[in-house]
Amino acid sequence: MIQAFIFDLDGTIINTEKLKAESYGHAIDELTSGTVSFQQVQKDFFKYVGSPRKTVVSNLVQDYYEQLKSNTSEDDKLILIKMVLEKRLKIYNRLIVDPVVIRQNIFMDVFETIHKLNNLGKPLALATMSENYHTHKILQVTHLKDLFKFVLTSNDVLNGKPNPEIYLKAANMLNTDPVNCLVFEDSLNGIEAALNAGMQVIAIPNELTQKQVIESGIVSKNQLITEHAGLWNKVSELSNLKKQYYGKTKTTTRRN
Repeated sequence: MIQAFIFDLDGTIINTEKLKAESYGHAIDELTSGTVSFQQVQKDFFKYVGSPRKTVVSNLVQDYYEQLKSNTSEDDKLILIKMVLEKRLKIYNRLIVDPVVIRQNIFMDVFETIHKLNNLGKPLALATMSENYHTHKILQVTHLKDLFKFVLTSNDVLNGKPNPEIYLKAANMLNTDPVNCLVFEDSLNGIEAALNAGMQVIAIPNELTQKQVIESGIVSKNQLITEHAGLWNKVSELSNLKKQYYGKTKTTTRRN
């Protein structure tokens, strides 16, 4: 029986994966003087979606090492990682504090599902591979912070997804057996992490992650949502919540 609900953040509640792809694309395009295009980085970024920042930037520097070395006259990979990260973060930090950008990138059906579950008094947690600063900035702008009983970020674990550490820690904090937790995830790494933790999963991939998730066959059709509009019905089906929700007085969902 589902007793607790755990949400990923990036690409699940808000399309920050798109914003991250943009920030890496612009940063590497600039540093390679256009020899690696913005579009190429965006295309390749999806391979690392759901991984910790250090993993993403290290892999992208490895992918484009020769072009970065040639155009920056720097052959030390650690320095190149620092250069890419600093340039990319300046771009990303501007995006996530802009309420207009955030509003444009919220997945409203997921946002409303969080509110509905909260209205039912269900325990909710957030488990993201984003770092603490960015996570709390986004939760502040979206007014979601107070709806989660616990918020876990990459700062709270040693191992990133697909390692199950963050989900097992969330279940422990919620005082719930992992098998009774339902996880909402968009990326292959995140889905693997939840399954490795022994949890139930609803996969809700976005345009960056959908092809990879579907082709992997990691979840059954019953666990996969490709149209967000069907999300609440799926949650209700798996958790037997529909009667509970509609038996209560509805609370208007706050839109941002």
